[in-house]
Amino acid sequence: MDLERIKLMLAVWASRLVMLLCRIARFRGSALPGKYALRLCPAFLAAAAAQVRKKIIVVCGTNGKTTTNNLIASAAELEGFAVVCNRAGANMLNGIAAAFAQKMDFLGRLDCDYACIEADEATLPLLFDHFTADVICATNLFRDQLDRYGEIDIASALLKKAFDKAPDAVYVLNADDPVTSVFGNDRQAYYYGIMQNTALVCCDEVRDGGSCQLCGQPLCYDYYNYGQLGRYRCAGCGCQNPLISVGADAIYIKDGELDFDIVNTGGLAGVPPEAHIHSGVAGLYNVYNMLAAYCVCAVAGVCPAAAAEAMAVQQPEPGRMSRFEIGGKCVYLVLSKNPTGFNQSVTSVLNDCRPKDLLLVLNDNAQDGEDISWIWDVDFESLMDSGAHCTITGQRRYDMYLRLKYAGYEQDRLWVKDDITSALAKMLESDKNVYYALVNYTAMYPAYVALTKLAQKGVL
Repeated sequence: MDLERIKLMLAVWASRLVMLLCRIARFRGSALPGKYALRLCPAFLAAAAAQVRKKIIVVCGTNGKTTTNNLIASAAELEGFAVVCNRAGANMLNGIAAAFAQKMDFLGRLDCDYACIEADEATLPLLFDHFTADVICATNLFRDQLDRYGEIDIASALLKKAFDKAPDAVYVLNADDPVTSVFGNDRQAYYYGIMQNTALVCCDEVRDGGSCQLCGQPLCYDYYNYGQLGRYRCAGCGCQNPLISVGADAIYIKDGELDFDIVNTGGLAGVPPEAHIHSGVAGLYNVYNMLAAYCVCAVAGVCPAAAAEAMAVQQPEPGRMSRFEIGGKCVYLVLSKNPTGFNQSVTSVLNDCRPKDLLLVLNDNAQDGEDISWIWDVDFESLMDSGAHCTITGQRRYDMYLRLKYAGYEQDRLWVKDDITSALAKMLESDKNVYYALVNYTAMYPAYVALTKLAQKGVL
């Protein structure tokens, strides 16, 4: 037995032991086991990826990575394929290594047809030093974690650096995003997009990526869907939405329910001309996530019908429009971690016509980004017009309180609490039937745990 095989086996044993200890300690441990695997066997990721029989699929971008990636994995599993997937959203090298280690036997052998890997933008160039992907999906690029990435040009440069390391991959790109769609130039690429002006009730957004990525001139828009996503063109160089392979039409969103048609425009052989999707996971951003997953499945050899079935039965990932029933009241938990994502959460609230109240949680841990100035680019003014009362908590709760005061909220519609448990209790005191908890990244898991416990009790 050679030295590299011994290192690989030791890495698996160590990671499995750490996983066990994490479970005993009731610690999530979605990345820690991978840290020890890579420390004991630096070639661990390359050795694992080499054992994938069919395709390695990588999903990247600012918003929607976890949902899109997990939908692809679920579709492959419905087809009976063996899948590796970092479902918990641990999308840096340690988390990706942990996902592979969890599926390996103690001899370092991996039974895997598809690897569905979500990767952070800054991690992707590092990941592709270990292995490259067969299919790469880029969802979108927005401002996120300003102290880490700054403006989206930095994240775009990181993706370009990574994509240059994967020249033979097939790319699945968002045709409605002028920032990421240009990555398909001179590459084998398929595009997805929305085929209509959705004309939803929406908030007033500060939009990123408004300049042409090819010549730098301001883009002209026929309409926006959200953020910089929409129907665009450049008067300078002629850059515009690429022709799509799959599109969404007849979109209908109301009170937490979503219906739309996925249309094969002729770009994908062997794919039905149309598929109707009904989902309890609403939001226009989820239309894009589902389109991306459907298109990836089609190009990666997973039956699109399985993708459609996965969408119909999907349960929201923790914090991604998770729904809880508590004492006859409905609570949605929504991850809202950057300006565009938070504005989409606001749009979801505005399009839910039922009387509602809100919980807002703002932290500034390293995973969130310590710069929280982005809250001034969120349209809280529209939330005020919805009539909702707001309970506020988190490490930066007073910054959020100040932002809402500037948005026009009166003091009698705002409550500040020291922790999530007391904040939830305060929010649920009202006689509304629907509530939204909008939280950023490190608040998501504590809020999910607290809501799960309340739902299990069945009482407030």
